[in-house]
Amino acid sequence: MHFYKHGVHWLILSRRTIMLKITLTLLLFFNLSQLKAQEYIYISSDGLAKILRADIGYTQFNLTPKDSATQSVNAIHLNNEVKILTGKKGEKYPITIYDAFYFNLALGLLSSEPQQNGEEKESSFAFTFDFGYTFLAGYRNKQLGLLGGVDFRWRAADANGITMPDLNGDITYYSRPLVIRGEYALFNKSRVVGTIWYDDGNAERASFKSTKLMFSLGEEQRYWFMVQYVNQSAKGQNIFKSYDPTEVAFTQFIIGLHIGILP
Repeated sequence: MHFYKHGVHWLILSRRTIMLKITLTLLLFFNLSQLKAQEYIYISSDGLAKILRADIGYTQFNLTPKDSATQSVNAIHLNNEVKILTGKKGEKYPITIYDAFYFNLALGLLSSEPQQNGEEKESSFAFTFDFGYTFLAGYRNKQLGLLGGVDFRWRAADANGITMPDLNGDITYYSRPLVIRGEYALFNKSRVVGTIWYDDGNAERASFKSTKLMFSLGEEQRYWFMVQYVNQSAKGQNIFKSYDPTEVAFTQFIIGLHIGILP
């Protein structure tokens, strides 16, 4: 029995170590790739500013296992996007392409007391990250736009001993939502953009449903106020107390600043 518990504990640590290494490696890659050109990114209309976008803000995400209490986390939200096709053809009217490789990261602390099992206490540190590739195409002019496409997305999350996916699953869980984006220019030349993601999930994919609104701050449409809500469900597990895997609902609210030139 002692050997079994030791093995489970080692497996849990290994799983967390792998997830954290993936998160930090991706974050380091994005940061190092931009280090020397940081003073130009997102500011000048030339060079890297045309192929990079970013989000920064506050987020609260929640993990709710079936028949268990919700684990809430207050965190910093960071997102980095790199345009591929968009940088070459995306600004031409009326046919528009919007695409990006992206990496989202949220790091924060529990809003409640960590779990405790005897003298052992869970950490209050929590995180979630997702990465993938989005491709949209459609019609866009100076007044309005309508684009549609698909998003290939992988996510993992960990809060208060609740991990998604579960230990028997993959390192991340996969979703492939369809995406619709609409735009409309307001009277003061600012622009409002709404995006909807929808994947109801199946045996091979986790569900993913999200809505995002952005409002441009000024005529240049380089800086945007943004809000987003995410709702997912997938298999997860309380690894701190070694409970069996169960369905876990993941929700996230994000508010902050989007920096980058559309499309």
